[in-house]
Amino acid sequence: MRRTYLVVPHLIFTFMLAFGSRADAQAAGTPTPMSNADVIALVHAGLSDDLVIAKIEAAPSTSFDTSVGGLSALKNAGVPTPVIRTMIEPPAAASGAPRSAVAAGNPDDPMTPHSPGIYVLAKGADGQVHLTRLQGEHPRAAKNSGMFLHAVTQGLAASKSQQVLDGGTAAIELTEQKPVFYAYIPQDSTSFSGGMSVNDLVLTKLESKGDSRLWTYAARGVFGGSSEVGSDQKDRQGFTGEQVGSGIYKLTPAGDLASGQYAFKYAYTFFDFGVQPQS
Repeated sequence: MRRTYLVVPHLIFTFMLAFGSRADAQAAGTPTPMSNADVIALVHAGLSDDLVIAKIEAAPSTSFDTSVGGLSALKNAGVPTPVIRTMIEPPAAASGAPRSAVAAGNPDDPMTPHSPGIYVLAKGADGQVHLTRLQGEHPRAAKNSGMFLHAVTQGLAASKSQQVLDGGTAAIELTEQKPVFYAYIPQDSTSFSGGMSVNDLVLTKLESKGDSRLWTYAARGVFGGSSEVGSDQKDRQGFTGEQVGSGIYKLTPAGDLASGQYAFKYAYTFFDFGVQPQS
């Protein structure tokens, strides 16, 4: 019995020592990697896309589930596509450089690594030139106009189909009529569904109408003639795409952009901006 009482205190002491060491290690160890649950919590807290993306980019480490099931769960939880895109290809993975090296770069230098997406290099309200990311917007609805008359008149009346973007103006308004943009596209293209290249981008003008912006993707004229947007060069704007670095492309409009609303369109995503020249 005496031996038993001697062993038990020894076991208790050993357990307490091990438990204390583990707690100390957790307190002094590296932070827990950012997870899908953390991102969902930030989105549900009402933070904007930019703030959530900034939090992801600033995280010392991440452990995101970007499997098909994980991405579906994120979408069902209401996580915006630009945030999911950043989770799929965080800055460190996109550039091949350590996360600390990405964070240490000048955020306004277009030649330093950035999260995948399209950015504009323009003066901000402070008078300084900044590299600002364009938000990727998705149409909330499709709109058809003139379809009934087109059918009744057997094609004598014109009709058109349009996609609707929320807001009468974009979040980013520029004063330059020939702004310079930069697209950051990782070599493996995993950040954009299906794989993206500069050749997939279309620079198009949007029609402002009330609190919405419209993009015409089909116009049916007399006798059912149909033309895709840009075929008559009315909405489509020319631009050049020049590769200036690994996965970095400089996008320059072919000419001055008139006052109005525009977007670089890729699949169902509109990287939108407005142009309002100073008088």
